[in-house]
Formats: sequence, structure tokens, C-alpha cells
Amino acid sequence: MQKADEYLEITNGLESRKKGLTLTAVAAASSSLFLWGIILYLANAVYTWVPSGSYGDLYIAVAAIGLMSGNLVMGFLSDMFGRRRIFIFTMFMAVVGLYGAILSRNYIEMFISIFIANFSLGGDETVILAYIGESISHHMRSQYIVLITNMANIGVFFTAVVEYFVHLDITLSKEFIFTIVTITLAVVIVTRWKSMESPMWTKLSSSGAKFQEDDALKLWKGVGKHTMALSIFEQISTATTIVTGFFMLNLYFGTIYAGSIQSYFVVFTTMAGATSGILLAFWVNRVPHRMLPLFSFPLMAALLIFLAAYSSYVLVPASIILIILVVRAFLSEIGWGSREVLQVELNHTMRRGTRIGLVRSFAYGIFIIIYLLTTFINKSMEFYFVLLAIVELFGAAGAISWYIWGVETGTEAIL
Repeated sequence: MQKADEYLEITNGLESRKKGLTLTAVAAASSSLFLWGIILYLANAVYTWVPSGSYGDLYIAVAAIGLMSGNLVMGFLSDMFGRRRIFIFTMFMAVVGLYGAILSRNYIEMFISIFIANFSLGGDETVILAYIGESISHHMRSQYIVLITNMANIGVFFTAVVEYFVHLDITLSKEFIFTIVTITLAVVIVTRWKSMESPMWTKLSSSGAKFQEDDALKLWKGVGKHTMALSIFEQISTATTIVTGFFMLNLYFGTIYAGSIQSYFVVFTTMAGATSGILLAFWVNRVPHRMLPLFSFPLMAALLIFLAAYSSYVLVPASIILIILVVRAFLSEIGWGSREVLQVELNHTMRRGTRIGLVRSFAYGIFIIIYLLTTFINKSMEFYFVLLAIVELFGAAGAISWYIWGVETGTEAIL
């Protein structure tokens, strides 16, 4: 059984490794998440690419199912076969899905392509978190995690600006997506092919060792399994809030309103999130990681409760919605960054991919349920905001409970 002191020795040894490993890993992960941001936007833009008839509302559900299953499968496979192998495999799947979407002639081909693209790139983020957590020393790890995951916001923002303000028709839109996807994939494939396997995964798997629960508890300084259970609650509650909010507020909420105001929802919310992510990267090591979720989730819950109460009386003006969503997007990226950092720090190595995948899959499952309820069962704004407010309260409860009863992870090599 792998001992905690050996685990810590391996982790601390990452500090002396060559910078090439870090730079290659960061380049591979950043370009991949930039591409994922394009896919997040693409899942919304494909409505106009092929005739979909009454099936158009299912595009988002198909994309979310792809993300959910990709997290489950890829996280598990990366624990078994290594991070680098799955990195390369997901990129080949992404090529099939992305180019398939561009070449699709009907909604069935588009559904299949969107599912494959989201399956590969959704699961890819789980592998990225495990890989970065095991390839970069804890002194710089949280900064890199925040910067890398923020590339998804930048990808969405970049694509939204081009699509909305250049006003591309369907043909030019496909050509734009084809060009940017090809360039980004080239960077991803080259950097990923040159990357090394996670040194932590290699060391622990080479001897057939499994890092067991008892060893994990030693690294938690004997705080016990109740704290591990609390960490799961913190992870699933905050992950559900981020996933649901990012999809249903930042990307798709603008479709409720007609007119030019719709253009600004995606552009300004993702711009606010990208800005917040950059600021957080320089700030994350100066604040206890146990405290990070407090700066976002309770405040986001307050905003959604306000919208739920307001919308029960009148139709909320689009200008007020936009202001609130921009503020929430700024807060959300702090929450997104804290979620990613804690998911890495609260899961030990040999099962890290599987456990992160399970947490993220739970979040996507809740999102799918809410999306189906608000799309096919009750389309009223009051119902929409009430469900989202409940989710936001769920995230706030996780953030507050972890701050009160959790443990600090920001100064530990493994946690």
C-alpha cells in the first residue's frame, strides 16, 4: 500500500523538474479549453446550421449528455491508462465531432457530432485537472488551474464577438469555425503529443500501488471520513451551481428576449468572467483556499433570489437582467476557479480522475433535469428563476459549510 510520506516526496519533487514539462502541459491544457469554449458556443449556434424542426430544443440536452458521459468515462479511463494517453484519444474524438458538425446535412448527423464533440472535450477537462494537479508543484498549481480553465471563457467570448458583431451568414460561420478549430487543434495535438505522462501517475501505477483511503486520511491530518464526506458535498454543490449557471444564464438566457439586446448577453457575461479569471489567477495564492468559495456562491445566490422574487411580479427588464448577469458572471468565474482548485486538492491521485468525473457528472445531470423541466414542462420565468435560485442556494450551502467545518488545502503539497 502506497504510503503518504512517499506520495508527498513525489509531489515535492515536482519542484525540481524541468520547466518544459510545465510549459507543455499548460499549453496543451489551455489550447484545449479554448477549443472547448468554442464548442460551448457552437452548441448554441448550430440551431441555424441545419433544419431541425421540432427537435431544435434537444440540441442543448444532447450536448449536456455528451459532457456528462464524457466526464464519467474519461476520468475513469485516465486513472486506468494514464492522463497522456486519454489526452491524445480525446483529441482524435474532438476532430471527428467538430468536423462532423461542420459537414452535417441534417439534424441526426448534427446530434451525433455535437454529442461526440462534447463527450471528448467535456471529459477532457476532467483529465486536465488531474494532469495539472499531478504535474505542477503546489506552489504554482492553483494559479495555473485558474488561468487554464479561464480559457473556456475566452474561447466563448472570442467566438461570440465574431459571430454577433461581424454578422456571419451560415456559410461564413462554418468557415470561421472550421478555421479556428483547425488552428487550435493543431496546437493541441502538437503540445499534447510532446507532453510527458503525469509523473505522479507514472510513479504510483508502476508498482501497481493503489493509494488507499487510509493513506488519504493521513494526508488529511487525521480529520476523519466525515470531512471527506463534507468535501464531496462542497464539490457537488458548487459544481452544480457553476454548470447550471454557465449554461442557463450566461449562454442561453438571452434567447428569452428579442431584439439586439440578445447579442450582449453572451459577449458581456463572458467578458466579465474572463476578466475575473485573470484577476483571480494573481490572487488565488494569497487567500486561504477554504475561503475562496465564499467570495462568489453566497453572493450569486442572493442575486438569483432577487430575480426570482422580482420576476414573480413583473417581467424583469432586459437591461436589469444584463447588469445582474454581468455581475454574476464576474462572481461566477471566482466560483469556477475555486471549484477547479478544490476538485484537484480534495481528491487523491490514483482515483482523482474518477472522482472529479463523478462530481462533474452529477452537476451535468442536475442541469439536464432543469433544462428539460424549463423547456418542456413549465416555461414561465418565475419557475425558471425559482429552480435556479434553489441551485444557487445549494452552492452557497456548500461554500459556507466547507469554510466553517472544512480543512485548509492551499498550503499542502497534496491537498
